[in-house]
Amino acid sequence: MARRPYIYTPLPRRSDTGSNTGLPNLKKPIRLLNLLPGAPSDRLIGELIVHQLKVLEEPVEDPRRQDNPVPTDPRSPTAIDPGQKQEDDQQYEALSYAWGDPDAKECINILDDKRACRTLQVTSNLELALRHLRHDGETRCLWVDAICINQNDKSEKSEQVPIMGQIYSRASNLCIWLGEENSTSRLAFEHINLVLNLQNFEQTVHEKYADAWAALSDLMKREWFSRRWVVQEIAYAQKASVHCGKQQIDWTELADAVALFGSRADEIANLFRGHRKYNHRNDYLGDVQALGANRLVTTIGMLFRKADDGKRIAKLLTLESLVSRLPAFKASVPHDIIYAVLSLARDTITSASQPAPHEPQLAEPNADPEHELNINGVGAVGSSNDPDSLSPMPTHADGQPHGREAVFGTNSRRPSFHGSFRPPVPFLQHPSPDSAAYSLQHPFLKALPDDISDAIDYLIKLGWSEKEVKEAFDRVKSQEAIFQKGTATGSPESFWDEPTRNALSSSKGRSAVAFRLLLMQHRNEKVLQNLQDKMTAATGTVKLFVDTLQNRVNLKTFHVHYMDKEFYAVCKEFIKFVIRSSESLDMLFRPWAPVKEDLPMEDLSKEDTDLPSWICRLDKSPFRPRPDGNFGRVNADLLVGLPDSGSPTYSASALTKPNKAEFSPQGRSLYVDGMVLDDIGELTVPAVEGNVPNEWLKLGEWHKIKEEPPDSFWRTLVGDRDHNGHNPPWYYRRACLYAFAQRVTGGALNTDRLMSSESSKIVTDYLKRVQAVVFNRRLIRTRDGRRLGLVPDTAREGDKVCILRGCSVPVILRETDDDGASVTLNLVPSRDPAPKNFEQSATSNGAIREPVSPVHEKIPEPKVDKHFKCKVIGECYIHGVMDGEAFRIRDRQKLPAAKFELI
Repeated sequence: MARRPYIYTPLPRRSDTGSNTGLPNLKKPIRLLNLLPGAPSDRLIGELIVHQLKVLEEPVEDPRRQDNPVPTDPRSPTAIDPGQKQEDDQQYEALSYAWGDPDAKECINILDDKRACRTLQVTSNLELALRHLRHDGETRCLWVDAICINQNDKSEKSEQVPIMGQIYSRASNLCIWLGEENSTSRLAFEHINLVLNLQNFEQTVHEKYADAWAALSDLMKREWFSRRWVVQEIAYAQKASVHCGKQQIDWTELADAVALFGSRADEIANLFRGHRKYNHRNDYLGDVQALGANRLVTTIGMLFRKADDGKRIAKLLTLESLVSRLPAFKASVPHDIIYAVLSLARDTITSASQPAPHEPQLAEPNADPEHELNINGVGAVGSSNDPDSLSPMPTHADGQPHGREAVFGTNSRRPSFHGSFRPPVPFLQHPSPDSAAYSLQHPFLKALPDDISDAIDYLIKLGWSEKEVKEAFDRVKSQEAIFQKGTATGSPESFWDEPTRNALSSSKGRSAVAFRLLLMQHRNEKVLQNLQDKMTAATGTVKLFVDTLQNRVNLKTFHVHYMDKEFYAVCKEFIKFVIRSSESLDMLFRPWAPVKEDLPMEDLSKEDTDLPSWICRLDKSPFRPRPDGNFGRVNADLLVGLPDSGSPTYSASALTKPNKAEFSPQGRSLYVDGMVLDDIGELTVPAVEGNVPNEWLKLGEWHKIKEEPPDSFWRTLVGDRDHNGHNPPWYYRRACLYAFAQRVTGGALNTDRLMSSESSKIVTDYLKRVQAVVFNRRLIRTRDGRRLGLVPDTAREGDKVCILRGCSVPVILRETDDDGASVTLNLVPSRDPAPKNFEQSATSNGAIREPVSPVHEKIPEPKVDKHFKCKVIGECYIHGVMDGEAFRIRDRQKLPAAKFELI
């Protein structure tokens, strides 16, 4: 009789336990798998238990601005440092593995609440991992994503994904499952032990170890190294062990071996040239540095700044940088291209809640209390570490507050303000005895001490003379006597209304009324206005602080949502976030989105698979996987470079900033600003495999090969930079002349063949730079300016060469035919002057660009602007306009500003 399938019980809601840090300590429920002991051949049996995981909400800081902490959103716990002591008693390990073939299913047994066995389907690779990790004599407690999260409940996934970083950071160990062992994996593990003996490392870079390096390369190509989630899993693990069948090593040992392999990749690759077994191919291993394993180890080392004790001090990479640096890592659900790295980014706050339709999202006035912004936490008004906080007034001897502290009260949990802050009703309003009861509702008066003498001291410290205070209280006393007399005669309404009578029945009420009468007594307009101004300034400061705080949180919050959220919506949110955060459009030209063939077509709509051209696909990446799992170059390196790597390599837009990202309400257009510099006039065949075609020399006007190449030609071939983004060394010109002299007359420059036979490191380094710049690009000349340039292989004659505000390089756009030619619109003219000395400011790492003539300070305004509806073709190099010179051209030629609708 077949067992019934296991049915998940919904997880309970989280609870707030409070903390002594000023930040809430939230308990978030998670499931853990108790894997029961058994022999290798026994069936797998486990039970799911609910564990309340304490999650401490941590501020997200910009490490460049330690004086300006960014508080986290109370709705979105982020990963804490494992070094921080917590009170969790439950010990568990986490499992990191590749899901494997989704169609290869096995069943494991899960005990339900009545201890009856139910079946749960898992992938074959997971079943194999659990079988190898199961103890034979004791229960092993594990957190396994596919089992501990109900994969069919998208709402639960949206809640659990934001805290996965904390789940891994709390695990006592991370078990990395690479799969079953084989002969090559055994050789790889043996070679790792040899490589880690640094005294013998140089000896391993020898032909006799080619098989061992090939085995290590095969291990690095296992599916686990291509999973996107492994970056977060390894990053937050306190410690990790690597399992391959029965073999086991520490993660740090494997990471060190991978790093050493990458550091000598070129030399190790040359070992295969002399081997018949490997077809004498020095590219047998492909590009080792592009492998997921190498990128994983490299990126992990860049994620955090750590103290000597290993405690994480700050996150270092932005979301833009993380997504840009991890193209080799895949996700079975496309949303996870972004979601899998959110908790690692220094500029994001991860939330499972959804924003309101408007921007920026502020908390609703009647929001759930657990979603309120508690200003007693990070950056709270008056906190000692907040440079912008107001200085607190001195307290009374018995601890009663004064000044600003009196406004907010002295409770440990200060008043919570929402984004739609509503200040109190104006403090001074119709000063008459009838308003005395109303006065008591004001926070300022609520803070008055109960004792009359203390209240008098309080008022004196606020600046009133003892005489004035005494007169006010004497007046209260006389009015109180009349009140008591009126009560005796049965006509109290002739003296006080009921709320005021109730107020006067307490000493605190009498002190508050005294304060009110004191104000009545001094109705001098100037005195009252000064007090009103002080109160308005105090409440205004709080409102400004709270609104600023909430807006900073909202602008950094990225919402995880699997339910009914299209992949396109995630892409749009990501691009909007990056433009706002980086103040740059460069991300539009960095490959990050999966190609159509890699998307799960059956699970996605046509809108999700046919993405707009401003979402850059991975088929434009410099390196792509080969059928053997190794990576090879398919495109040139990115001209926009990687973020978080210092100053941009180029500054074609002269460091201008883009406007706020604007998207069409319907449709999928992104609007950007800039200008059309020129059109493509002539273009050549692409540099296939990085080989420079002979016809490039004609277009580059290098007619006599024995003479030195034109300056514009040899500089264009290397993008006018060396491999570090600095000005190219002068010997590049000589290396160019030498390299082209070695080719067959009339033939292309075969860079690979020349590098394999060349003994000069200077020439080899030059040829590598040429390959990195020209690979699969076309050489062009613009129509009007006759400028030389490099464009994507998909460009064609007539495409527009454009400068976009906030983009560091020129771009190629293709106007669509659906609306015909460009139409004139009455838009705001461009007013971006080219900054003086922009050539110097635009260079990177201190390298100074060659000076050009000064730009005009007065910018003529164009009469009309243009609107173009375009598709994005890609980035480009145009010689002579890479460092802001386009602004001088604009001034001289009176080029109109343009609005581009990218589709």
